Amino acid sequence: MLRAGSRATTLVRAFAAAPTARPFTTAPLCLAHPPELKSTLQRHLAAAKVITPNSASITAFEEFSGDNALGQTLQNRVIEKDLYAPDSNALGRTLSNRQPLCVKSNWWFQLNDHPDHPKTLIGKPPPKSVLSSFQIERAAGIIHNVLNFKESIQTDSKFNGLFGSARIPGTVSDTFESTESKHIVVLTKDQIYKLDVFDTNGNRPGLKEIERMLYAVGADSLESKKEPRVGLLTAVNRTEWAENYAKLGSLSPENAQNLATISSAMFALCIDDQSTIANPNYSHLQFIHNTIGRNRWFDKTLQIILASSGRAGINAECSTVDAPIHAKLAKYLIENEPAQSPIRTTVPFADPVKLKWTVSKELMSAMSQAEQKVSSQATSHESVLLQTNILGERYISQIANTDVNSFIQLALQISWQRLHKEPTSSSFAMESAPSGKLVGGPNLSSEVWAFVESFDNDDILYMDKRDMFRSAAESLKESSKRISAGEGEIHSHIAALFEAAEGGEKDEIKAVFGESFSPTRKAGLDMVNIGNGSWFYAGFAQSASKGYGITYSVGLDDIKLSISNKKSAATRTSAYRLADAFKRTLADMMFLFPKRSEVWGYDWKEKFAKKKKEEYYLKTMKQLSDDYLANQDKILKKYSGQLKN
Repeated sequence: MLRAGSRATTLVRAFAAAPTARPFTTAPLCLAHPPELKSTLQRHLAAAKVITPNSASITAFEEFSGDNALGQTLQNRVIEKDLYAPDSNALGRTLSNRQPLCVKSNWWFQLNDHPDHPKTLIGKPPPKSVLSSFQIERAAGIIHNVLNFKESIQTDSKFNGLFGSARIPGTVSDTFESTESKHIVVLTKDQIYKLDVFDTNGNRPGLKEIERMLYAVGADSLESKKEPRVGLLTAVNRTEWAENYAKLGSLSPENAQNLATISSAMFALCIDDQSTIANPNYSHLQFIHNTIGRNRWFDKTLQIILASSGRAGINAECSTVDAPIHAKLAKYLIENEPAQSPIRTTVPFADPVKLKWTVSKELMSAMSQAEQKVSSQATSHESVLLQTNILGERYISQIANTDVNSFIQLALQISWQRLHKEPTSSSFAMESAPSGKLVGGPNLSSEVWAFVESFDNDDILYMDKRDMFRSAAESLKESSKRISAGEGEIHSHIAALFEAAEGGEKDEIKAVFGESFSPTRKAGLDMVNIGNGSWFYAGFAQSASKGYGITYSVGLDDIKLSISNKKSAATRTSAYRLADAFKRTLADMMFLFPKRSEVWGYDWKEKFAKKKKEEYYLKTMKQLSDDYLANQDKILKKYSGQLKN
């Protein structure tokens, strides 16, 4: 029975208005002051001259940025009124975006398979509606390792908001809640359970106890009365979900308490009773939208998903915690499989508690409609994975003699040009080490496009193409430096100038910048370097009508990409065609540089293969050593009597 002053009762009273976020802080990432005005204008002009060369003259920009011109006046106002706040602006844009989180917003990860993964289970997963014992056991190990990871990052502010957090829908703008919690929620067959992972004394369950609780969830989901598939409501337009959220919470105190339980949960674990085919190009879709959006709560900052085949992934709401933070967790989970669990307590934990809902016919209808909407979104979304060993970081740095980001971005620009025969706005983002946030900005310049246009021109000598490649790579390298320093995001600066303008000054800004003063414009090539992707594939959805969302990672001798786009006959965008063009472009770009045998010697293949084998042996020996040290006390205790004899 709920008390009158309980949190659930408070939530019910508050449902008529947008929910209020609890206090939340993230690590600082942006500059205290805006970039120099001329710097922002030059970077905007570099792209504008390529895409719309006649839209604005250099003279107009120089007049705007002169000492006594309007630009400098607005820059002074921005500084005086402290209007330049890229973090706040970006968060505000994200939370006010009404697009569904499913498919169109959330990041996804597909993790490497477990080192002891049964191959037959990947190739032939259980029938639909059946969970597998390996799936449950891997899920238990992942829970254990997530708790270990959480303990290891307690003092690192980069990870604030990763756990115990959720995005809360509002009719105009969403809010974000984050809190310390001792429980997770487990979803299976669209049923939701609360599962405690700390007891009142702060003890954690051992690995076998976690397995027991998950088996209990699986058994109950088969035997107990089915609850409505409320999670489907999180997959639709944010305003529509906000209205249904208010209705749902107002129907009963138990509903309101359930919503609070879910939002405050450390994370959500989704145990699916089905699995897609083994090919990663299909299996990763389960971690994006699961075809019809079932068995998910898309508002959660962290959802860990287990297919019935045992394949694992992550779906991440990234309004306050960016994908590089989830990538660090993904890396930790894979590096620490199989999980090793010293028993923390012998006290059994309480059985998981199933959340029960009171719903109206209107909400039941909304759930059915949500399923149809997600299916439509999934059908219009194309996502392709690519892993190629044509070349990698070793080739790029030692033979092409440039940096990874410049090389990959140029290859993608050439691939775009080969498909679409015209320049496009493009942006690049990478992790800011101090904050763990993605920082980015435009990266197109006249040097870049000059090289791209020349690449397939047979009238231009390879010697000249190499010179143009160097100029383009240097331009991109300089852009990356600005981005890593937090100076790349010019749209927030332009938006701040626009906010500082008064009356007719706003029209003058529009005349100078055109549509680019809008911070919501989308790039045709939206590129993100996710870092070392040896442990996973990762990606996000591109929402521009003509464009691609591209996530890449570069290994020593390979490259991983995920490419997404909205299907459109009018724009002829195709992730599959871009992936094929990119592979062909990588091979073609090698003609610009010396042969590998000229730099590494004729025996380079054998030499690298031998080194790789040696590294594998060293890694195996280290793992054996680590396993021995972790179990040293048990081993000594077990064999101490035999040693004495």
